[in-house]
Amino acid sequence: MAFKRRIEKLLIFCFIVAVFLPLLLSNKVGGQVSSVEKRTLAKFPSFFNQDGSVTLSGTRSGLENWINDNAAFRLPMQKLNADLTFNLFHSSPSSKVKIGKNGWYYYTGDNNLEIASGTYPMTQDTLEKIKEAQVAIQQVLKKKGITYVLVLTPSKVSVYPENLVGDFQVRQTVIDEVADYLTKNTTIPVINLKNDLLKAKQKQTVYFKTDTHWNQVGAYVGYSAIINRLNDLGIIDSKPTDITTYPSTHKGEFSVMMGDADLLPAEPFQATKIISPKAERLESGDLYNEIDSLDQTNYVYKPFYLYHNPSVQNKKLLIYGDSFFEKWNVDQLFAQNFSDLTYIWSYCIRNNVVNAVKPNIVILEQTERYITNLANDPDPYLLNEPLQNPQAQIVSTTTPTQIERGKMYDIDITVKNIGTESWSEKQMIRLCIFQDGKDWGYRVKLPDGVEVKPGEQYTFTLHDFRDPPNNTTYLEYQMAQEGIQYFGQKQRVDITVK
Repeated sequence: MAFKRRIEKLLIFCFIVAVFLPLLLSNKVGGQVSSVEKRTLAKFPSFFNQDGSVTLSGTRSGLENWINDNAAFRLPMQKLNADLTFNLFHSSPSSKVKIGKNGWYYYTGDNNLEIASGTYPMTQDTLEKIKEAQVAIQQVLKKKGITYVLVLTPSKVSVYPENLVGDFQVRQTVIDEVADYLTKNTTIPVINLKNDLLKAKQKQTVYFKTDTHWNQVGAYVGYSAIINRLNDLGIIDSKPTDITTYPSTHKGEFSVMMGDADLLPAEPFQATKIISPKAERLESGDLYNEIDSLDQTNYVYKPFYLYHNPSVQNKKLLIYGDSFFEKWNVDQLFAQNFSDLTYIWSYCIRNNVVNAVKPNIVILEQTERYITNLANDPDPYLLNEPLQNPQAQIVSTTTPTQIERGKMYDIDITVKNIGTESWSEKQMIRLCIFQDGKDWGYRVKLPDGVEVKPGEQYTFTLHDFRDPPNNTTYLEYQMAQEGIQYFGQKQRVDITVK
């Protein structure tokens, strides 16, 4: 009996260790970036609001996410599960990855299987919204003397559907539907790369088997098709740059998606190399620093690339796109045909970036599985027409020159429109408040429907201004057309804290 009780106690002890040891050895803070999963792991939840009060809102889900992401031995167990599921049961360890035929793998997210089957949820209303949004971008850029070109990149399932398990074949997919609709109903140059890639795949592989993306040969096919079409349209006068190929290998992203970075072997493919490249990549200088600053202001933290090519005269290209254009030598290829190339990983064309780059051509590249993004409203700053000669006068302000620590103040600032154009929130005309010489983004907006005509004045109210950490500060007031320009008188008030 004593022996039996000792065995029971040992089993209980082992159970407790098995339950709590992963927590004891876990990352107690969390929030680290997983190099394997390519994402930020969940942080340990906070039990306090900003004012110091206790909160239990979201605590349970926060704890679950933290445990799931940071418990010790998580990755080894995840790897073991992936290996057993894949090698023993011959199935995918992840619902995000579908195992196809002949060594091909497919991403199942973002409606990819619906794209392959021709059942992607595209409606007439969405098509119309896409048209309206894209025409709005085209018209604004046209007023700036810029040609707008839309490039559509097909999902792998549109080019290689025959390797999916089931009755899949090359068919008309959503990329064709959108391209046809825009071509018939707008004057936007729309370049659908699908047929070029389908033709090229008869002679060579143009997509990775173990990745969602095209390979470098496929990227060159896409680049060449775009350059040839731009020549046909009379936008440029240059040929695709010459390349050579050489054997290489690529570690596809599906291994990581399935839980083990070593689950699938590196895939052989033909890499490309430009013969006699003329363009130089820039990683410093005024424009580089300005784009870097604007990207952070616009909350875009993914890569951007700048190139200069002295062999080409006055042909500046600005590309907005995604991961299909971010790698695979795409930026270097386009840089050979333009005097200056700026690539930004984003779908939102920003007015301040356009003004900084001053391109002749803007290309927006959109991958098929995200094609409904084209219906999103364009950057409002891009669509906003700048006032021609705005002028403003600070009439009065109730800014206190002394404030008490811990007390909040409402401040009225009366501004007169002494220009010749009306102000409204529709034009994004706002009062900008600088503190200690810096624009921190503090704005007071005009109410919807309010229009301040020339000669009229309006009183803006800054609510709940309170003491800064230091004993002194100063505020400055100036009108701004958001994302475009500051204008008019700038008035400063110095403040001390009691």
